[in-house]
Amino acid sequence: MERPPSVDKLIREVWSAGSRLPRPLIAEAARETVAAMRAGGLNGLDPVALCRQKAEERLRSGCRGAINATGVLLHTGLGRAPLCKAAQERVSSLHHASVEIELDTGRRGDRQAHCRWLLQRLTGCEDALIVNNNAAAVFLTIRTLAAGREAIVSRGQLIEIGGSFRLPDIIEQAGARMREVGTTNKTRIEDYERAINDQTALILRCHPSNFKIEGFTEEASISELSELARSRGIPLMDDAGSGCLIDTRRYGLPHEPTLQESLKANVVTASGDKLIGGPQAGLILGGKEIVSKLAANPLMRALRPGAITLAALEATLETYLYSENPVDEIPIWRMILESQESLRKKARRLKTGLPIVDTVAAIGGGALPGLSLPSVGLQASDSQADEVARKLRSLDPPVFPRIVDGKAILDLRSMTEGEIEALPWALKGL
Repeated sequence: MERPPSVDKLIREVWSAGSRLPRPLIAEAARETVAAMRAGGLNGLDPVALCRQKAEERLRSGCRGAINATGVLLHTGLGRAPLCKAAQERVSSLHHASVEIELDTGRRGDRQAHCRWLLQRLTGCEDALIVNNNAAAVFLTIRTLAAGREAIVSRGQLIEIGGSFRLPDIIEQAGARMREVGTTNKTRIEDYERAINDQTALILRCHPSNFKIEGFTEEASISELSELARSRGIPLMDDAGSGCLIDTRRYGLPHEPTLQESLKANVVTASGDKLIGGPQAGLILGGKEIVSKLAANPLMRALRPGAITLAALEATLETYLYSENPVDEIPIWRMILESQESLRKKARRLKTGLPIVDTVAAIGGGALPGLSLPSVGLQASDSQADEVARKLRSLDPPVFPRIVDGKAILDLRSMTEGEIEALPWALKGL
């Protein structure tokens, strides 16, 4: 077995080879390399090259900018919705921030106040609360309103979404007992009515994220559920999932319920980083009495958002409120609504030399499930798609393609304007 060099010698050799990597990072990589050689797993390999490779991989790991060429617009692994320009500028301006202090008095204030004000004007809600994601919003609401009692939910809405988020598990962990009603494809208002008893604390309606049931189906409308809940004195919760502030039908898209429509319920939860186009956050909208109960729950201390989240969300909501045409300024809506011909023109202007092909993109994130968007891509390979994809991910910035029929495709619809402009420069590293 080849005798490994000492850690100090390996560090000096990598450093003397002109590496600009941080010396502590080289030292860590050197220790890993020497340990692997002593274990007999690296016979015949160049320890200097291996050490440098380990250090470079570590330097590139973690959360960093990337180009989303997957054709999935709300890609959870790539951060879901890209922030609008106003949100990016607001976040980049933060050092210290007036997150919880009143500018007029200099006294401690309410970090939720401005988001609450914006959401009241955008949706008409009485009150609002922000937590760190929608799972937290759902958990906090069920925990506060139904712990130790029953929450009624349709069997057709017992969802599982990315990251093994299962609604039944959330209900259980929140301390409530789930009362299932109806069937997978049909749940009528009478099913809910028959299930109500003296242990019923909540009626729960859940957005069927990531799937769509078609054919022989029926479900109780939010108007029917609202009327039933009001007549029996039971709160109705609507988990709106992806959240939406605009009428999608105006743009020729299938109807996606808006937060304004969902407010027929007593309390509504939604994500901030999907169709709203903001940062990861959980939005809770509803009447003052219920939202005040949620805000008073000690769990809020663990679930409250920080300055960066609030700044990005405030700037995003301000764009909806103040802009004459917010869909032009919120990147996720630009990406959804852009025509295929416009994407084709952009592909030609890039002049990458790669073949231009028609593709089909998806919104992702559980938003508008089943909707396909005609798109345009650049074909990065004829074969060996996995190897090409690996090389694309090693670029700076890394490029994440989609693989279709054994070919690596760079889908333009899922890229922001900045990513499209950066693509030719990034591809030079191939």
